[in-house]
Amino acid sequence: MKLILFRDKTSEHDDSLLSLDMLPEKGLILSACGDGLVKVWNQKKEMIREIQFNQPIVSAVFLNSDADIIVGHSGQISVIHASDYDPFEVKLPSEEQLEGKEP
Repeated sequence: MKLILFRDKTSEHDDSLLSLDMLPEKGLILSACGDGLVKVWNQKKEMIREIQFNQPIVSAVFLNSDADIIVGHSGQISVIHASDYDPFEVKLPSEEQLEGKEP
């Protein structure tokens, strides 16, 4: 199976991609690169969260169907709970933004 992802290049990783994981039941994609960035994307290939580690990352994957993430970095393993990075939060624009004014 070949997977091709098209995305906005302004959000892409600057370093080589080290891992890619999908959570189809939640419509989430996870990518990680050696520069310490873990990014969570929605199924429209829009970046919804970016998590910065201060150490190089070896690998990152979804840990379970709740969208918790496990990250291997510098001989350590870190777990990021979905409740801590809230991938399902829907941010609605304010009235000012809807009217074309900034808050």
